[in-house]
Amino acid sequence: MSEGDLLAWTRGRDWLAERVTARESGPARRRSPRLRLALDAHIAGVGGAITDDLGFRGMSLRPLRPPSLHRGEEASVRVLLLGRSIYLLGKVVWLGQDRLGIALGAAHPADERALQAAVCNGHLDRWQET
Repeated sequence: MSEGDLLAWTRGRDWLAERVTARESGPARRRSPRLRLALDAHIAGVGGAITDDLGFRGMSLRPLRPPSLHRGEEASVRVLLLGRSIYLLGKVVWLGQDRLGIALGAAHPADERALQAAVCNGHLDRWQET
């Protein structure tokens, strides 16, 4: 991808994220939008999971068995996205009855762009429907 293409992608991504976040009612808890999307995932040391939602900076997952993770611990997650595995590293920020939330911290640039593209495409499809 050329520098110009990457810059255009970044501008488009940021524009869409700002528009989607502005449409949410009430005080925004997140700095970037989330997309409700159920994808197969794997949490290192825990096992299989299903994503509940994905965003540029975080995700929530439904582990298939109770997680042994605690709030503040590092979590490594593999998500199957369009037939491709993407690897994300983050910290557990909350634990619920059957879900957990992870704030994303690091990813390979190609994996990060794939995640952002999936979130943007999902919101763009919904944006055009309304």
